[in-house]
Parts: sequence; structure tokens; C-alpha cells
Amino acid sequence: MQAAYQALAQLILIEVFLKPQGLTGETEQAVLFGSSFLGMVLSLFYGNYISRFRLKKTQLVNIPTIFAGSFLLIASIAQDTWIFVGFCSLSFLCFPLRIPYMTEIYRDNYPSSKRGTYHSWALISAQISTVLVTYSGGYLLKNSPEYWRAILVVQSIALFSTCFLVAKLPSLRVKPRKNKNFWGSLSVLREDRLFVYLIFVWFVFGFANLWIFPLRVTYLSSHLNFDPFTVSILASVIPETTRFVFLPMWAYLFDRINFFALRMWLNLFLLLGMWFYFHNADFWGIALGAFLHGVGFSGGRLAWGLWVTKMAPKTKTNDYMAVNVAATGVRGVFGPFLGFFVLNQFENSGNQYETVSEISCALVLLSIILIIPVLKYGKRE
Repeated sequence: MQAAYQALAQLILIEVFLKPQGLTGETEQAVLFGSSFLGMVLSLFYGNYISRFRLKKTQLVNIPTIFAGSFLLIASIAQDTWIFVGFCSLSFLCFPLRIPYMTEIYRDNYPSSKRGTYHSWALISAQISTVLVTYSGGYLLKNSPEYWRAILVVQSIALFSTCFLVAKLPSLRVKPRKNKNFWGSLSVLREDRLFVYLIFVWFVFGFANLWIFPLRVTYLSSHLNFDPFTVSILASVIPETTRFVFLPMWAYLFDRINFFALRMWLNLFLLLGMWFYFHNADFWGIALGAFLHGVGFSGGRLAWGLWVTKMAPKTKTNDYMAVNVAATGVRGVFGPFLGFFVLNQFENSGNQYETVSEISCALVLLSIILIIPVLKYGKRE
């Protein structure tokens, strides 16, 4: 759901609000993309302060989801660019607040030996819906762009529907924490030096991935002037289809092999995907890059959602995941702005998109090298 409605929101912004006015809208796109990552940072506050109410974990998942759907519904009636960006951004900000508690629900209900496999089933269904929604939305925006409001309404209904489904999951009540302030979850950084090192490594390759992520749509739509339907195929349908095709394989490996070795292979596919995507100007060359990125990201999404369950004591899963989510949020908030800034600095370098992608590839390669010293800890549970 999240991947689909963020990609389509960016397409709507470009095709409906920016292009008719002859604007590139780099700031608007960066705000739109970075808002979900600001939500990840705020999940630290959400988890620490909301625990005092002793609600069920499913309720703590549904509260921000309801707000996300409501803000998206308001965005569907926007007439002004910044009103559209503002309410879409609020929607994207709310959705990640649920992630740490969803991770706890997975750990509470899935046995460790099959956690990757079971979680992959949920991700596969999400990938299928993402492909269908982005394909249909891109086709609609190409042929009948005036129906963009209907796309947002359908997506807001989908968000509301997930609340009903999540409420059916077995769930415990959250116990109030001794530390209800911002620093409560961050205490794990003082207690686990390996976790600190891994957060740094994740920051290196995660930043390389996230600062270039919004440029994928801009590269196709503004630089190469592809139509919305072609953009949706290359930027979303191909990678999302690839993700659910390869997800069972990565889930099988996640449950059985050294996790850090798995992470190195995932990063290698991400590196190759970035290179081919931004070093080609024809459909099939970019499609190859989208495919390779999809292969890496299919396992990457699974690994990101579950890797702390291999690192954290069971009673601190939420704290570990909250720090992981917040660190992702920090690089996601600043990444898009820095990505567009660096892009503009290389405007006269020939193809500035190639230059930015080469910097990203170098960072991903560095992260692979940094994982080597901690390979022996890859079976920790």
C-alpha cells in the first residue's frame, strides 16, 4: 500500500500540478518523499508516550492508519499544489508510526524458524496489490488524468480497510515503560555496541538508496520525458513484480543462512540496479536496472522489517525496531533534499543522474566492505 500510494502521489504531483505550470517542483517532491521518513523518526516519540495507555498493539497500529487515510482523503479535494503536498505528506508521516508495533506482532505470533517465510506471505500480497494499483493508476493518469482524485479516494478506503483486518490479529496489551521520554528506546544504543555498528552500516547503504529513490521518477518523467504510464511501469510495476517473485527465495534464505551474508548479496543487487537504471536512456536498459533493484529490494524490505528480531532480546524488540525505524527516518528526511541538491551541483557535468548514481554505488560498495568484520555474528537470535 505505502509504496503504491507514494509513487502515484509523486506522479500526480508532477503530471497534474507541476508540469501544467512549467515547474520542476524539486522542493515539493522532496517534502512529499521525505515525510514518511519523518514519521519514522517520530515513531520513537509515539512508542514511548503511547505505551502509558495500555492499549493493544493492534490498536496502536490502527490509530495512525486511520489518520493516514483521513489526510489522504482530504488531499483528494485539494486545488492548490502545497495543500495537496501538505495533506499527502501528513498521510505519509502517520503511516510509519505503526511499524515498531507491527514488528512486535510478528514476533509474538510467528516462530523464529519460520518468521521470514510467514512474513513474506504478507509482503507478497502487498507487492501484488502494489503492482495492480500502480499499473492501473499510471494507465489512468496517462489517459484520463482528471480522475486523479478517484485514485486517492480508493487508496484512502484501502487504508481504512486495513484497520479492520489488523484488529482481527492476536494481540497483547502494551505494558507501560519505565522511561516514557524520547530517550527510552535510545537506551539500547548504550547497551549493544554491535547494534550501534550495524545501525551505522545500515545508515551508509540506506542513505545511498534513499537519496536516489525519488530521482527515479524525476529521471524518467522530467529528464527523459516518458509518459506517466511508462514511468509507472519502470519505476514501480517492474521492480514491485520482481520483488514478489523473488521474495519467497529471500524469505527461505533469511530463515536459514547467515543474515549478514544475505545482506551483502542484497546490497550487491541494489548497487547493480542503481548503475543500470541511471546509466541507460532506453526502456529495456532502464527495465534491467529496475529488475535488479527489485531483486535486491525484495529481500531488503523483508530483512529491514525483521532483522532486529535476530538482534534484540524479546522484551526489547520494540525499542530496537524503534531505533532502526528512526535511523531510517533521519536519512529519509534529509536524503531527498540532499539528492536534489547534489543533482543540481552536477547539472553541467553531462548527465548529472549518472554522477549521483555513481556516488550512491560507491556508498553501497563501502557498506558491503563494512559488513565483512561482523559476519561471524550473523546467526545471533
